[in-house]
Amino acid sequence: LVPSDAWKSVRLNSTWWTPHLKQYQLATSLSSSSSSGTTSQADMELVNKLMEPTILPKKEETDTSPYSETVSLPPQVILSPGVHKYVLIEARADGKRLTFVKSASPAECGGIYHANVAEELVHRLTEAGFRCKVTGGGRIEYNPDVPHAHVYGFSYGFGKGDHAKAASLIEEWTQGRIVATFDNS
Repeated sequence: LVPSDAWKSVRLNSTWWTPHLKQYQLATSLSSSSSSGTTSQADMELVNKLMEPTILPKKEETDTSPYSETVSLPPQVILSPGVHKYVLIEARADGKRLTFVKSASPAECGGIYHANVAEELVHRLTEAGFRCKVTGGGRIEYNPDVPHAHVYGFSYGFGKGDHAKAASLIEEWTQGRIVATFDNS
C-alpha cells in the first residue's frame, strides 16, 4: 500500500472548549462509576466519622450559646440538577432544630458516596455551633427547567431518608417554586 497525499492528518491539542470537555468527562466518569459502586471501606469510615456526635465549640465566659443568630448558615435546601445522591441532615443548637436536604454530583462533592455529599455541610454546620446527625439519604432527580424534584432510593451508609420530609422541605423552602414528589418503594 502506498500512502495518499490527498489526506492530511491534523491534531488540535487545545481550544476554548477543552476545559468544559474535561469537566464533563470528569463528571461522567465519576457518575458512571457511582452506578456500579454502592459503598466502600473508605465510604463506611467517613459514614462512621459523620455519625459520631459532633463536638460543640467551648463556650467563652461571656457567651450564652455556641450558636449565634448572626452566623451565616447554608441554605436548608441545596439541589444539583440531574440525578444525584442526597442526604437529610438534622442540626440542633440551643433548642433550635433545622433540617437540611442536600444533593450533589460527584464532581461537586468530591466523591461518589452519600458521605461525600454530607461531609462539607456537616462541617459547616458544626462550625456554626450545631450538633448534626445525618438521618438518611437516597437520590433526588431534579429538573430545574420543569421545575420538579423527585426523591427516592436509599443510602447504604446512612439508611433510607425520610423522603416525604425531604420533599416537603424542598417545596416549603422554595415556596412552591419546585414541585417535589417522592417514592417510598
